[in-house]
Amino acid sequence: MFTKRHPVHCAVPALLLAALIVPFSVFGQENSPWIGQRVITHFGAVLQIGNQVVDDEKRSTNLPVSGKDRRVFRVYRVEHVNGHWLWLKAEKEGIEGWVKAEFVIPYDQAIDYFTNQIRSNPTGGVWYIRRGTLWCEKSEYDIAIADFNEAIRLDPSNEVAFYNRGIAWHFKKEYDKAIADYNEAIRLNSKYAPPFNGRGAAWSFKNEYDKVIADFSEAIRLDPKNAAPFNNRGEFWKAKREYDKAIADYNEAIRLDPKNAGAYSQRASVYYEKKEYDKAIADYNEAIRLDPKLVFAFTGRGNAWRAKKEYDKAMADYNEIIRLDPKNAGAYSSRGSVYYERKDFDRAIADYNESVRLAPDEPYYVWRRGSIWNHKKQYDRAIADYKETIRLDPKYTDAYNSLAWLWATCPEKSFQDGKKAVEFGTRACELSEWKDASHLDTLAAAYAELGEFDKAVEWQVKAINLISDAKDKQVYQDRLNLYKANKPYRNTE
Repeated sequence: MFTKRHPVHCAVPALLLAALIVPFSVFGQENSPWIGQRVITHFGAVLQIGNQVVDDEKRSTNLPVSGKDRRVFRVYRVEHVNGHWLWLKAEKEGIEGWVKAEFVIPYDQAIDYFTNQIRSNPTGGVWYIRRGTLWCEKSEYDIAIADFNEAIRLDPSNEVAFYNRGIAWHFKKEYDKAIADYNEAIRLNSKYAPPFNGRGAAWSFKNEYDKVIADFSEAIRLDPKNAAPFNNRGEFWKAKREYDKAIADYNEAIRLDPKNAGAYSQRASVYYEKKEYDKAIADYNEAIRLDPKLVFAFTGRGNAWRAKKEYDKAMADYNEIIRLDPKNAGAYSSRGSVYYERKDFDRAIADYNESVRLAPDEPYYVWRRGSIWNHKKQYDRAIADYKETIRLDPKYTDAYNSLAWLWATCPEKSFQDGKKAVEFGTRACELSEWKDASHLDTLAAAYAELGEFDKAVEWQVKAINLISDAKDKQVYQDRLNLYKANKPYRNTE
């Protein structure tokens, strides 16, 4: 819920820019060494198109809301050059526009630049904050915290330093420490919106849902032109399956920041959950248009195409993810699922092998590979993968259920084991709190394999009572009829 695309503030005095004539949007000098460089801007520099400011300048002029910082830390790419002007596009937001080259720092030189500023002014805490935010962006959270600690030592009343240290703790998953820092930032300045946004995200990881909504809503009240808390609250509503509320928040985030690819992608994910696949694809298309390297959007669109059984289009999206990010284990898994649905089991196994190689501690990939071995009737390999899944995650419900189903229904007698099937089937039901019809169905099959047909009938009836789909109910009823006839079920698929 809380991602690095959210603004990171730094308390530095506003840079006074002389009146400048900004070039028209005519691009030249495309062979400039600036092209493609990652950069940040000097604090206070703003992007413009003509005389219009296009980043957060207007929003942040309300200092009580924005804190001591009047600008937002972003990493940009240089896309075009015109004389002394550079056209920048933010990597993780929809912001783009012109800025003079003299106000730009190459990303790979920024740490040295801030370090030199600290050497020149060792009591200037603001430079520790700026360097800390950059370390945070580089995922060097311990180093970032050390810089924020020094900024706080130099100025214990600086709410922005506490807020930024809270972000670093947040990314380290030390949510109590993050909340403590957000609390202090709020105590120092109760009109400073970002720590409410950050604290709301932290509460979500502690399942404090009322506090989540309260903090995101307060961040929105304090700074209603900031898209980030709308995005965050939308993600929370999505997790709660309150999809209409989620869409309303994403709509507002998009209205405020129509070039934010992430907001389109998140709204698309809600349409996907609502099974409105065409709307999902339309939003993913827009997200990809805005950010052609947004892996999440390709993943979501591929999944939507797969749900529509347009497998060639799904495969194209998964292939593009692999091209953009060859170490993306999830992309191989998704492509493997398409091969599986096409019954091309050998290629599916090959892709899941790669997923497991790239992410050997992720139980899902091992479990999915086991399921494919099961369909290939290589039951010994399926059992090995299911057991490995449980080793990786002793509470992985589907692995217990899969093992129980295999031992209960396998057509090969050497793999039938009613006692183990009941043991593992019971564990799956316990983990799912006896509320999953498929797990009760498995337990019924396990008792049938064990020859305890009265119990098989009892659990099959309970499974049937939990489902509403007519087709599924008929399948379950057919198995119930077998158990009433004192016959076990054999899986011949």
